[in-house]
Amino acid sequence: MKLCTIVDFRRAVLNPAQWLGQLSDARMADDAAICRSTLTADCRMSWRGREWLLSAPISLRAIERAERAAAVLRSLPGESMASYRILRDEILVDAATGSRCDAIAELLPSATRLSEAVAGLDADRLQAALDDLAQRLRRADISHNNLNADNIVISDDGIMHAIRPHYATRGAGGDDKALAEIGRYISDNALPPCTCLSDTTRAYAAGAADKGSRDRVGNMFEERARIFRDGAYGFVDACGRTVIEPEYFWADDFREGRAAVQRFDGLMGLIDKTGREIIPAQYDIVEYDVQSGRSWVARGSRWARFDYSGAQLDPWREREQCDIEL
Repeated sequence: MKLCTIVDFRRAVLNPAQWLGQLSDARMADDAAICRSTLTADCRMSWRGREWLLSAPISLRAIERAERAAAVLRSLPGESMASYRILRDEILVDAATGSRCDAIAELLPSATRLSEAVAGLDADRLQAALDDLAQRLRRADISHNNLNADNIVISDDGIMHAIRPHYATRGAGGDDKALAEIGRYISDNALPPCTCLSDTTRAYAAGAADKGSRDRVGNMFEERARIFRDGAYGFVDACGRTVIEPEYFWADDFREGRAAVQRFDGLMGLIDKTGREIIPAQYDIVEYDVQSGRSWVARGSRWARFDYSGAQLDPWREREQCDIEL
């Protein structure tokens, strides 16, 4: 499968008429920004009167996971999650060869992310909405498997919806730990009961303004939590002290002492818990395998394996010559 780089994706969403297929008449949504997660690069797009989240595969596992999720979501009665579909050959990544890659399009409800809204809304009402979301997932007998404050949105009527269901699987119960963590996040960050603004729109605006002046802290993994400060990602320790200065366009959570990172020029690397680059951030793709401690690294069209200490194990080879299993 052809992968998309951040540079490819940025070019496509800025000029969809030239670089996109079905969404060639779309445009970036107001105030939209390009974000990335472990599997995909995302951007909100306005298309034919609705807002969509367009995702490009930047991981070897992205489309495989998306296909599994789409199969699960198609079997659901009603709409427990937003509309989710795979667009084949949607993004042109090489004009010279005509090479294209698949994309994922997700219809978004008119809503605000929990991470942006929480500071201006009532804790009890948010917890009730979270409990309702949990019940809907259980009734549908599915697990989202990636619930967090950025992947839950709140509509104008106070209903929570789960977005980015790339990891969704059949069978309830996989979200129990995440739901408990989100409940604690609401308790720590939302307004006490009876102190919230009566106007929901004003509450969202107040919350967003308040959050904009503070670090956004993720969950703690291996005594490190991601922060988002001045448009860049870094890490703090369990005491809230900055241990890795915010300097990355994106950073993964730590697993087994390592975290994949990406600089603003689009190049990736692997760091340890002190911020030292075990694999220098000078490669197009770094896929870290927690089980083996090894990474598959791409430089252009060629791949090689690196060990836990950052030493290269193989010569650079074309993708089809590599036994890549992640």
